[in-house]
Amino acid sequence: MSTIGEFIPIPGIEINQLLILCMAPFYFLKAKKRYRYYPFNLIVMVLVFLYVYIFFQGATLAFDFIEFIKTAKNYAVAFIFISMVIVLDIDEFRLILRRYVNFSSVFFLIEYTLGYFNIDGIYNLLFNPPFANIRNVANFLSPNSYGIILSILIVGNLYLFFNESKKYYFVFAMLLVLPLLTTASRSGLIILVSGIFIYVFIRFRLPIKILAILTVIFGVYSFFSERLLSFLYQHTSSYFVRRFILYLESGNLFGDRMNEYNLIFNAYSDSWFVGLGFGNITGSNEIYTGMSSMHNEYFRFFIEAGIVGGILFFLLISILLYAMVKVIKSKNVDRDTKALFVTYSAMFLIAEMQYNFFDAHREGIILIFIGFSSIMYFSRKFKDVHKKVNNPRSCELINNKREDGVII
Repeated sequence: MSTIGEFIPIPGIEINQLLILCMAPFYFLKAKKRYRYYPFNLIVMVLVFLYVYIFFQGATLAFDFIEFIKTAKNYAVAFIFISMVIVLDIDEFRLILRRYVNFSSVFFLIEYTLGYFNIDGIYNLLFNPPFANIRNVANFLSPNSYGIILSILIVGNLYLFFNESKKYYFVFAMLLVLPLLTTASRSGLIILVSGIFIYVFIRFRLPIKILAILTVIFGVYSFFSERLLSFLYQHTSSYFVRRFILYLESGNLFGDRMNEYNLIFNAYSDSWFVGLGFGNITGSNEIYTGMSSMHNEYFRFFIEAGIVGGILFFLLISILLYAMVKVIKSKNVDRDTKALFVTYSAMFLIAEMQYNFFDAHREGIILIFIGFSSIMYFSRKFKDVHKKVNNPRSCELINNKREDGVII
């Protein structure tokens, strides 16, 4: 539902958000036993404290109460969805991911084909028109969101190709690069390159790791050399290429957005401890109207939430980073799964530098699903323990075990 967009307009709420709110009570009742295991109870505790702070701090400082209610609703949905995702076990997560990757790969390749061959009658019925008739958006809120989702699908197809040895996954991964280029999204391209590097570096053995590192070093050197500009000048017919040339020539990959950040930082300096209030920077606000979004979750939490909200947010991110480290060090997770989980979590953390995906819009829901995948490591651990504890035969064997480890 998050992939195909909205066909039934509901005032103030998206279909996927409504679905999460409706499913939440049933899901919590069904999965409540899973929250007894670390780190799920800690994450839920952080989410509860963070949301209570968001609600009361935002309500106290709100300039536009309607805008605040929208913000509070979005974060409520996002935090509920995080609570739902983190208690999936590895097999459940992989099943959902496989179905999502298969459906979305076909869906977006159909979208690209219809657009490429200018079949406007069908295209305009199913999809939003390209932004400014230049950058494809599919059914997402922006070309950047579309590009990021495509990068997630490409890495997902690579994982399924190496995990299941089915060639069509590799074909999907290659073909999805084409619609990604139509988005002209720097964010999507950066996240894709980062994701592929991390996946390859974790998935393969030492020779491939060394090759990946050398490739990145060569790529960074080429990026900052005049050779890249010379190459790009030969392909200025592409809008994507022209965007990169503008950023490279200005010497600032943030472009005009950095000027907007400076203005926001100046406003924040007068209220750095308590923050500017949730909902007062993004959307229809009173403090700053230069951008409809901060385009950076890390900036937003400190600027809107202040020190307390920022610390709570980074505590949540720290738990995710801790899970990533545990996955990397684990000997109980196969290399394919280990590479996927760490890569997806890293792509999520990088994407949060590009946009505010905790706002729980369509692309935000998908980013949360893949971003907290590293937590699945703990799901396998508690599931095995839970089975042993509730299996009478296992308990009998454990009780009949001699000190030297031999079962009587």
